[in-house]
Amino acid sequence: MSIWEILGIEYTTDKEAIKKAYRAKLSVTNPEDDQDAFIQLRRAYEDAVEQADRAYIYQDSFGFFDDDDEDEEYEEYEAEEEEEVIRPIYREQDDDNSDDEFRKLKNIDRYWRNRGNYNKENKSRKELAKDKLSALYNSYSKRVNPNCWSELFKDELFMAGDVSDDTFAVFMKFIIEKYYLPKVVWKVIVDHYNIVEQREKLVADYSENIIDMMISNASYEDKNNILNESEYASLRDNYLELLEINPYDKSAMSGMMNANSALMEQYVKLMESEPDNKRVKIELARCYFYNFQYEEALELLEDLNPSREDMCDYYHIQGMIYYKMKKYEQSLGIFLKWKSFLEGVAYHTSRADYIHELKKFGYVNYLIGECYLELKDYEQASAVIEKNLSRNHRDKVRINESKCKLYFSEGKFPLCISTCEDLLKDVEDNYVAYLYLARTYFYMVDYDNTVFYANKAKEMCVYLPQPYHLLARLYIATEQLDKATEILDEFKKLTIYSDGVAFYEAQIMYFKEKYEESYCAVDKLISRYNARTSDYDEFKQLLLLKAECQIKLKRINDAINSYERILDIDPKDPIVNAKIAYSYETKAKELGNYMENMTMAVKYMEKQMEIYAFSDAIFHLGRFYEAVNRVFDAIKAYLKCLEIDEVKYGRDVYGPLMELYRRVDSLEDAIYCANKRIELADTEDEKKSLFIALGCFYEGKNKLQSAQETYMEYESTFGKSIDVSAYYARTLYRQGKTEEAIKLLETLVRENSYDDKVKIAYMILCEIYGDIGNLKAAKGIYEHVAAKNIVDCQVPASLAEAYFKNKKYEKARKYYLIAHNKDTEDKYSYLVNLCELYSENTFLYSNLLTQELNKVNIKRSNTKYRGDLIAQVKYSRLTKRFKITQTVAKEYRRIQRCPNCPYEDCHKLLFEIGRFNEKNGHQDLAIIWFDKALEANPDNVYYKKYIEAHRKKYKKGE
Repeated sequence: MSIWEILGIEYTTDKEAIKKAYRAKLSVTNPEDDQDAFIQLRRAYEDAVEQADRAYIYQDSFGFFDDDDEDEEYEEYEAEEEEEVIRPIYREQDDDNSDDEFRKLKNIDRYWRNRGNYNKENKSRKELAKDKLSALYNSYSKRVNPNCWSELFKDELFMAGDVSDDTFAVFMKFIIEKYYLPKVVWKVIVDHYNIVEQREKLVADYSENIIDMMISNASYEDKNNILNESEYASLRDNYLELLEINPYDKSAMSGMMNANSALMEQYVKLMESEPDNKRVKIELARCYFYNFQYEEALELLEDLNPSREDMCDYYHIQGMIYYKMKKYEQSLGIFLKWKSFLEGVAYHTSRADYIHELKKFGYVNYLIGECYLELKDYEQASAVIEKNLSRNHRDKVRINESKCKLYFSEGKFPLCISTCEDLLKDVEDNYVAYLYLARTYFYMVDYDNTVFYANKAKEMCVYLPQPYHLLARLYIATEQLDKATEILDEFKKLTIYSDGVAFYEAQIMYFKEKYEESYCAVDKLISRYNARTSDYDEFKQLLLLKAECQIKLKRINDAINSYERILDIDPKDPIVNAKIAYSYETKAKELGNYMENMTMAVKYMEKQMEIYAFSDAIFHLGRFYEAVNRVFDAIKAYLKCLEIDEVKYGRDVYGPLMELYRRVDSLEDAIYCANKRIELADTEDEKKSLFIALGCFYEGKNKLQSAQETYMEYESTFGKSIDVSAYYARTLYRQGKTEEAIKLLETLVRENSYDDKVKIAYMILCEIYGDIGNLKAAKGIYEHVAAKNIVDCQVPASLAEAYFKNKKYEKARKYYLIAHNKDTEDKYSYLVNLCELYSENTFLYSNLLTQELNKVNIKRSNTKYRGDLIAQVKYSRLTKRFKITQTVAKEYRRIQRCPNCPYEDCHKLLFEIGRFNEKNGHQDLAIIWFDKALEANPDNVYYKKYIEAHRKKYKKGE
């Protein structure tokens, strides 16, 4: 459980909120009942406060950073405050020892205080060092004065200048978090600790980039040495000029922010005396803007009607505030107004003023282009950026930076690379150029150049997280999780918080199968993104990782909702529709409603095909079509996969194709697919099942010699098998070798223990005995099998069918009843067989026929195999439901074969349709269907006799 779950609040850096949460939990945590819970709570509180101390809010756009100059010390509870919370727990108890228990509780708490070195009366050297650093840093005038730092280093805590001293670790941690210092101060620090000489020793414990930054900051002089409090506006503008030259100069940023804070105090006082002064409001809004107080700035500018002289500043500040708040549409509207204003300046000012204002066009166009880029309106962005003709060097640099972003966003990678290279020719080092070169090479799968340029960007701007993000992404993509962790740890050494780093850590958790931890982490990041407090703007990636975690955690519906949110952002996302389809497939398998969910899977995969028809999507669409019985669509999709890459998809496609061709009675194609699949089979079990299927296909096409050879090849390759021998015997019987077939089948049934394979041999044997009228032998083989206490309902049913074929109705009835009683789930519809039997002799069974027909419950929606259709046809014939049978006659080819059925057409079903037409008085149709049945099974003795008798009977009737 995380510290935030223990405290009962979301992640925060607000110490007051942490303190309140701790008090609330403390009031309901009874140490007497659960001492471990109290200790856990205290530890969570301490860790939360420590995290709050280290938290650093990074602002990404335009290189501005949010720095809290006031270093908040660790806020320790006073003993009196804790007694107010803790003592009432014991006041309510009648036990005389409650005071002893209270003392025990205070001792426990005191232990945890001492553990964190929070004893105020006996502060450690580390705490004293931190106090002195805070006191110096929090005084603005002292912070920027190198003499004050020199005095600090004369203190015995810092005097030694030893980088191995424990106070140096405190100093480094403090200075990394609070690094806004003038260059002259950095020089004092670097000289005092001999950072240059001890660089190799220091990089073992601290970020190499940090050490190099300290050395670099001390290597040249500030433009302004010591800030003069009376010249804050001038100083701020000077620092802004430095930022114009290098927007990533952290010391210049620090100086600008410090001067701005002091200037803001002056304008606040001025506003009190001149509340209607519009110029003061604009300047104060500017101060708020540079201090990241956007809401306060907007409040000042609301309903303000500035003079023409102040209009440019007004539009600039207001537009930039909306941009920083990521309200790009509002920002774009303001900048367009600014541009329109500049275009009208010529009609209201002198030529000199017009030329002066015209210089701002390049900057305004740049800002408009940036807004279009953020809104992903690349056509408009291109129109604005390409026509920018500013001659100002900084504007040209900005425009080229925008072009880098534009070409990358449009996927025009060669143009992006050439623009970045041109940018580096104009500017010796440019962070944007390095970053977009790295990003472009990453998408071009040139990982060597990706690493090179990402490191160049990282070296140039140590504190910016994007290069670390990209390197982590690369290492995760190449499954180098340890390297990814190293690069993220390198950034964390800077003690700067970045949502991007947290995201890639969550990704690493996911790949290490820590799905719950990954989910919790990314869910918090999404909350921060929604609150506009995140420096990671790849919202789709956040949602994607969240959805993937939800899939792993079996939260399928939640995952689908997350994917749908991605489509709301980008309806043409190239992959999300496929992921939704896969989610519905998982939902179908695990949560039920199979057909409904698989239909949704088909719907989304078809959408995927409209956007981006990648080969795996085509393959899975084929699977989904197969699942919802869209057989011909499935065949078409599988054939497309083979056309694209037979080597990749052959093994996965030929098997399903074989079954689909079997279902539509295209056995020549099924035979081809079976042979191809046998060539690609990896295991012996796969090959065995494929050989059996191939033999059945040959039988279905009446290629009995080929079927026989296939079964013989099976046994020569894998050894004897009861079911294969039974199929082999069936081919012998169909070739007229009846005695040889019976001998083989009798041996299989009598000499082997009964199982599903022996049952196949028994049923084939029973069918042969029924065809040739050897009912005594059929009864004997049945008794042999039944003596083994077989529960299987198909055993008596096979004997009943043999009796029925030979019009031994009473005996057939006996065994059909046994079969029906054993078929407890009414899986085989033996009641229909009984009813058919009764209809053959209504003189004896008329009452039973009506009685049993009322018990029959056949639902066409339950039809799965052609055997089910046979029962339906029989039932509709007996009840004279003609329409149903006509429908069945049309659709029987769509229904799957019964298991192990070798016939191309289901001869039993064809025969039943013929009998239906016979009973319905359509003798010509009956003959057609009887001929089809005999064509499908030309060796069936029973059919031959029945059809011959039918022809004679109705020929006389003519």
